[in-house]
Amino acid sequence: MAKRRMVPYKRMVLEYAELIGKDVKSYREFGISKSTFYEWRKAFRENGAAGLIPIHWHVEDKGIRHIYIKPRTPELNGKVERSHRSDQEEFYQLLAYKDDVDLNKKLEVWERFYNYDRPHGAFKGKTPYEVLRSLLH
Repeated sequence: MAKRRMVPYKRMVLEYAELIGKDVKSYREFGISKSTFYEWRKAFRENGAAGLIPIHWHVEDKGIRHIYIKPRTPELNGKVERSHRSDQEEFYQLLAYKDDVDLNKKLEVWERFYNYDRPHGAFKGKTPYEVLRSLLH
């Protein structure tokens, strides 16, 4: 499987960095970006080898075709951009920040409302949950 092939490679890069004690030299020699290298290291430290499985290979192994799109191209990613706009207009702007505010709890309530109770124009007045249920039946 593709995801399993990547794990030994990533471990090799990380082990090489530990061996020589120079992160910059390691990721440059292997042609890996700085951010990718540190992402791998963090994932490995937090979850071991399981943390080194990239999302792309994981979904491909599940039989789902995964395609990357260019960053900062809202014309290719309109649904996400629209979701972000709704979050900004209907959630973040309405928060009254206080020292004791629990943003995670408020976000959880918002997400539940957004997905289960809020009608969406894109779904002809249905909620995302209603549309998902209709697709699964």
